[in-house]
Amino acid sequence: MTYRTIVSVALFAFAFTISACEEAPLTHTPGFVPASLDGTDIDGGFHYDQDGNFIFDQDAQRVFDYVLTAEGEWSTDALNEWVDTMLLPQVPPGQRSAVSASWHAYTRYRAEAAEALVAGEADDLPHQHQQAHQAIAGLVDALSNDAALAGTPFADSERAHLTRAVAVHDVQFAFAQDAIDREARDIELAAFDRDARERFAQTRAGRFLAAREALAAARENGASDASLHDLRVTHYDAISPGAAERLAALDQRRAAWDARVAEYARDCDALRASWTGSEAELRTELDALKARRFNDRERRRLF
Repeated sequence: MTYRTIVSVALFAFAFTISACEEAPLTHTPGFVPASLDGTDIDGGFHYDQDGNFIFDQDAQRVFDYVLTAEGEWSTDALNEWVDTMLLPQVPPGQRSAVSASWHAYTRYRAEAAEALVAGEADDLPHQHQQAHQAIAGLVDALSNDAALAGTPFADSERAHLTRAVAVHDVQFAFAQDAIDREARDIELAAFDRDARERFAQTRAGRFLAAREALAAARENGASDASLHDLRVTHYDAISPGAAERLAALDQRRAAWDARVAEYARDCDALRASWTGSEAELRTELDALKARRFNDRERRRLF
């Protein structure tokens, strides 16, 4: 068996934005990027709850997976150093230990999973079946016993994945032992997929998906801002009280930011068009304009 870490759905990231605070987008440390990732943007982001505590959500997992795409190009020690050098300085000081612990727990689990699910292939099917059960049981324990992983969206989704893997393996084993025929196998496997879709629809992420699809449909039909707000209240407040107001406030902050950036871009263009000095002097003036308009953290978000 081969192991593959579950790719997160973006819905969790969206879900947490209505109840958590997100820092500015993560950026690279100049001169300290694997060659294969040079020129790319960091995927995902870090979120914090209303008390400022780090949340190991699916967006954080995307950040870690982004770093891990350089496996093989850089050693494990180099990747750890990259996280320490690139990511941790962009994290609030009080949460750096939590981010670091989550990173090491996540990478340790991935390594254990990859090793457990390919180790000790027995020659006969019954022993292979037993080994697979033991390996998956051990991974479930690892998810529950690691304080940095337990209770996180990653652990919940990974546990569901492992539970499904056991069930699928049992069906395939029964088929290989001639205990069921091909038609019965296909029916059972299809039932797993149907049940998974139904369970997802009842989850927080599934409800957010339904809400987002309802809002998208309303926008396509030309719904007014007031109607969209009412729709947000109907869907999102049922999941997280006050979410509609927080989303409205987020829209206002984004609009204000976009307006500031647009004004800055226009002023930069005007300065370039009217400049008569040297190129070096122009760069100095543009840097000064940026410094007057934006603080250090805001400048990371600029183009």
